[in-house]
Amino acid sequence: MKKQFLFFCSILLLFSCSEDSDPGTTIIREELDSTLTSGVWVVDLFIEDNEDETSDYENLRFSFLASGQVEVSEGGSLIETGSWRTRIDDGFIVLDLNLSDDDALDDLSDDWYLIGFNADRVELEEDDDDADDFLILRKI
Repeated sequence: MKKQFLFFCSILLLFSCSEDSDPGTTIIREELDSTLTSGVWVVDLFIEDNEDETSDYENLRFSFLASGQVEVSEGGSLIETGSWRTRIDDGFIVLDLNLSDDDALDDLSDDWYLIGFNADRVELEEDDDDADDFLILRKI
């Protein structure tokens, strides 16, 4: 009887836990949020459709606010506001970045999957089977 109970509890735990609820992943997502909101960021690398488009963003500064707003400035002037959030999708941490329909900024609007990060750098990739798109943000 005791073995059956333990087996039942094991099965219940197996099906009640999803990858999205992994406490370690949640902690990492919260650390990413804290890192993004702790400074001003620049695009250190942007590869879209296997082409380096980093130079399109060299004068832009990105500020991620705790409210979920992202501000884009150029030469000290605010030129765009958008939204951002992080979430967990099938065990992966995702940065949802939504900017205007402006051609250059729209290219950055996407669901970016986290590759890695530290206090000064965030490395992301797009989940796209057609091309390898990468975005690396660097804190200034």
